[in-house]
Amino acid sequence: MVLLAIASIIGVTVMVERGLVLRRHKVLPPELGNLSALRQFDMRNNKLTAERLPPEFGNLAALERFYMSNNALNTLPGEIGRMNMIRELDVSSNFISSLPPEIGDMTTLVKLNISSNKMLTIPDTLGKLVNLTHLDAKSNEISDLPGTLGYLSNLVKMDLSHNMITEVPWEFGRLGDCLTTLDLSHNPVVIPPKPILNRGTAAVLAWLRRNEKTGKTNRVVGLTLKETA
Repeated sequence: MVLLAIASIIGVTVMVERGLVLRRHKVLPPELGNLSALRQFDMRNNKLTAERLPPEFGNLAALERFYMSNNALNTLPGEIGRMNMIRELDVSSNFISSLPPEIGDMTTLVKLNISSNKMLTIPDTLGKLVNLTHLDAKSNEISDLPGTLGYLSNLVKMDLSHNMITEVPWEFGRLGDCLTTLDLSHNPVVIPPKPILNRGTAAVLAWLRRNEKTGKTNRVVGLTLKETA
C-alpha cells in the first residue's frame, strides 16, 4: 500500500515487485524515503540533478540495486552511504566530478559503475568496499588513483581505460588472484612501463609486487628501477 500511495505522488512509469522504474522526471519528492521495502530502483534516462535528489534517499535501507545512469548528476549526496544492503550501483553517463567519502560505507557493494563521467580522482574510502568484484571507471578524467584500492581483494574486473593515469599505485600488487582483468588501455601510463602493461594483468601485478619496496623512492627507466638523485 505504501508503494502504491507514493507511486501516485511521484508519477511512477512502471512498478514491479518491490521495484520502481521512473522516466521523464526532473525532481523527486522526499516521500521516496518511505519506501523502506524497495529492493530495486531504476531512475535511468531522466534529467535529474544532484540538487533534486532528496536526502531521504538514505532511508532506502533495503535497496539492493540502484540504477542512475544517463541523468545530469554532478555529485552524489552523502546520505547514499546509509544504503547498507546495496549490491549494485550504476551512476554512469552523468557529469560527476567526485564521489562522497561516504560511498565507502556501502560495504555490501558488489558492482560499481562510475564510467563516462567527469571524475578526476577516486576517494580513498573506496578501498573499504571489500566485497566489490567489478569496478568500472572507464572514460573519465582520472589522473590519480588511491593506493587503498589495493585492499579490494575480491575484485575480478577493474576497468580504468580511457583516463589520464600515469602511475599505477604500487599497492595494486597486493590485489589477489581473483583479479583477471585490469584494463589500463588508453592511458599515458609510465609505471609500470609499457612492455609490462602489454603482457597483461598477471604481469602487471607481479611487477608491482616485485618492485614495491624500492619503487616508491626510485624512478622507472625502461624495465628497471634506478635510484633518484
